[in-house]
Order: sequence, then structure tokens, then C-alpha cells
Amino acid sequence: MKPMRVTTVLTLLLLLAVAVATAGDVRSAGASGTKVKGSWTSPSTWFGGTLPAAGDNVTITDGDSVTIDTTAVVGDLTIGDGLDTTTALIFSSAKAVKLSVTGNLLVNTGSTFRCTGGATAPIIDTLFIYRDFVNEGKILDFRTGSGPNYGVCYVVFVGTENSTFTSKSPAGSTSNEFNGITFDKTGPARIFLGSDITLAGGSSTYPATNAYIHFKNGIVETGSHTLIHQSTSSTTYIGGSSASHVIGWLGRGMSSSGTASRDYAVGDADGYRPINIRSASSGSATGHYLAVSVVRGNAAARTPTYAGGIDKVSNVRFYKIRYQQGTGSSPPAASMKFDRFRPSYHQNDGVAAGNSNLRGAYSTDSLLTWTGLGQVVYQDTTKFTDPPSYWRTDSLAAASQINLNSGQSAWIAIARASGSTENTLVFTPVAVEETGTGIPETFALDQNYPNPFNPATVIGFSIPREGHVTLEVFNLLGQAVGLLVDEEMTPGSYRARFDASDFASGLYLYTLRWGSKTLTGKMMLVR
Repeated sequence: MKPMRVTTVLTLLLLLAVAVATAGDVRSAGASGTKVKGSWTSPSTWFGGTLPAAGDNVTITDGDSVTIDTTAVVGDLTIGDGLDTTTALIFSSAKAVKLSVTGNLLVNTGSTFRCTGGATAPIIDTLFIYRDFVNEGKILDFRTGSGPNYGVCYVVFVGTENSTFTSKSPAGSTSNEFNGITFDKTGPARIFLGSDITLAGGSSTYPATNAYIHFKNGIVETGSHTLIHQSTSSTTYIGGSSASHVIGWLGRGMSSSGTASRDYAVGDADGYRPINIRSASSGSATGHYLAVSVVRGNAAARTPTYAGGIDKVSNVRFYKIRYQQGTGSSPPAASMKFDRFRPSYHQNDGVAAGNSNLRGAYSTDSLLTWTGLGQVVYQDTTKFTDPPSYWRTDSLAAASQINLNSGQSAWIAIARASGSTENTLVFTPVAVEETGTGIPETFALDQNYPNPFNPATVIGFSIPREGHVTLEVFNLLGQAVGLLVDEEMTPGSYRARFDASDFASGLYLYTLRWGSKTLTGKMMLVR
């Protein structure tokens, strides 16, 4: 008997591995040993001629190239096994496609995942992500072509589960280039960045292909990474609310040709605290950005010197801003000037309603000196709104504008006028506050936000008619550990803050009682 050839043995082993795969696992036909290049809807593209069905776990085998030419719903999607740089999943150039990945999406080492421009009109594809999106590939290009030959893919994060979003290696015109992203999670689900994420810059004469970022629902936690929206068009930035914003770093392109004013949807564990910042010089070319984050802490921790008519800055939180030159087809400006900063505030920032002694302040020396921002042109009065109000400050004169070189930082905080006392700028726990003016139709208890939390969270609730309301927190032994509300209340929507600084990690219950009606929710404290 002749010995079996090595290639035959390898093929048989691969066939055996495929044969014992779990039901619902589908591989492209290269699993049989012959590489393929075909369309998603062609049986010959898939091992055994079996087209992927809704919810199947799909793998594009190393060396195969598959063009997705139909709307599809899959479970896990894996592009490549990490050993072949010719592996690819490519969106069709003939029509727009919607691809939903209800499991995890992995673009393996060396592989390609990209869209394709249309022949006579732009092609706009959509990728729905329910869980994790990890790109370790050679090419990820979701914005290609130009003019009528644009091809773009929008990424939409949906579903009730948390997602991790990671795309490794530096962003470029064909590497880690995202076009538009929408955050539209359900309930308290969040998106966690495992790397910097960069959306393509510039604009186009085809608005539908622009690099939009849309905050609808879901908090984005960046950690040490940055979510970078390079577009210099103000129309491509949508949303921002207590339900959807960034905890961590958010970067935005300012302007490539002049000045620009930008809103930043940022906050911390205690809530949404957006800020508006205006540049006083241009970025010269697309690729630059100003990154902003909220720092939960005492802006006066270094016992600073005060100037410009202030004698105290926030002991609650402050903003750190950082200019980045970035990269582009033409070198962006190595530095940028800024002349206006408008931080937001709310009641638990230690701000009193109806006064004009709040101020804004800036530091350029790591919190050692704080200088007040003028209040001559804009004479504002504090008020509590949802979303939080910006405190309107005057613009800095040309000689005082803050110039930041690439990688350089400055700090912004709310402050108080010298000699005033009504704004303590010390964290003020708010047992309960009204959040709307309308009368709700039903008795309702919201899921606490954030959840899991550490150490504080907010619980929203609504009552349609006047009555006695209690809101209590219990441990799993049924012991009451906190009474947040116990009073007669008028119809409305409210939110109560629960500070668990002195509690152990674990699951807690919160119970809302209104008359004879009771509602209960669960929340998780994680240290």
C-alpha cells in the first residue's frame, strides 16, 4: 500500500475537524483545501454548499475572499484564521448591504474587511454589532473611493449586552478607518474601548456618506483610549445626553480653515457634564483634533494660586483638554489656539440656583494656577436644566488665548467670584430632583444608571398623581440600608441619587412605593 501524501492527510484532518463542528457553524469553502473567491449568496462559496442561515457562526477560512451581497444576520463572525494575508470579507459594489452580527466579530491577523465604492453612485452599507468588535487585521477600510464612487460602512452598536470595541494599529486611509458610528444600545448596556477608535475626517458633497457620530443610547467608556471624530463639519456630530455620552476621552476635529466651536458629550460616574470649546486658529488640514475628558476630583488639590477675580475652583470635577496634531494627507497644524470655554454644571456640583457669581476658569500649569474667565459680555445666571446648562463665559483676548502644541494639555473648571459664598463648589448629594415638566401617564421605576456602579448611581421614577412616595434600598438579606425618598410628592418624573461609598460590593434591591403600588429593581455595586 502506498503511503498517503502529506497534503491528503492534512485535508482529511481538516474535513474531520469541520465534520465535528457544532451545528450552526459555517465555513467558507477553502476549508476543503481549495481557496475560493465568491459571493455570500453562492453555494459554491461555502463548505458543503450550505449557505449561512440566520444566527449561524460564520468563519471566512484563511485565503478565501467573500463578497457579501445580501442582507444577513449571523451569530459570531470570524474573518480569517490569522495565517494568510489574502483573507477578505468585502461589501458588494453593486448594492447596499446590512450585516448584523449578534455575537462577536473578529477580524483576525492579516485579514481584510472593507467596503467598495459604487460604479455610478455611492454605496452605503450598515454593520450592526450586538456584542464585541475586535479588529486585528491588515486592512479595515470603511470609507473608500471619492465622489459618486464612494463606498462607506456605518457601524451601529445595538442590543442589550455590553460591547468591547477594539481596533489595533494606527489609523490610516486603509487601516482602522471607520466612517460613521452610532451608539444605540438598549437600557444600561455600554460600549468599552480597547483601543483608540478613529472616524475618518473631511466632508463630501454626498452628505449621506459623511463621517457621522451619533450618540442615541449607551455610555461609551474609553479608559485610557480616545474616541476620535476627525470630521471638521459640525453637522456630523449628533446627540449627547445623560443616556449617551463619553466617560473618558472624546476627540473632535475643529476646523481646517478657520475657527470653530465644538460641543463635547462627556461626563463621569456622577452624570453628564458636556462642555463647549472654541478654537481661535485653524488646524490647516484634516487629521488634528482636540480631546476632552472629565476628571472626577478636586481642581484645587495642589493648593493653587488664583487670578482673574476668583477665589475657589470646583472640588467636584474638572476638564482636561489635549490638542493632537494627528495625521493626514497634508500635515495638520502643529499647534492650535483656543479662546472660549463654557463648562456645564448642575446642582450636585455645589452650585446654587439663581445667582451670577459662578465663573469659569482655566489652568495651563497642571492646576498650580487658576485664572478666571471674564463675565462682562455675558452676564449669566445659574439655572438647573436637563441636559445641564453651559456657563457662558467671555472670550479670551488675543494676547491671552491658550496655545497648545501637539500633545500639550490645559484644564478647565467652574469657579466662583472672589468674596462670594453661595456656590460652595463642593459635592452636594441630591436626595431627589425633578427631571421634567410634563405629567407622566404611568407609575414607573427606571433601571438605575450607571449599572454596575461605583460608588454612586441615579434611580429615576415617575408618578402620575400626587401621593406619598418612598424609595428604599435593601441588601439581599432583606435589610433596609438606605431611605432615599419618604414624602408627599406631586405628579412628575424624578431621579434620586444613591451613594454607596460605605457599602460592600454586591447586588442590591431598590423598591419604590406609591400608595398601594410597588415596583422593585436590581443594581450591582462593583468595587
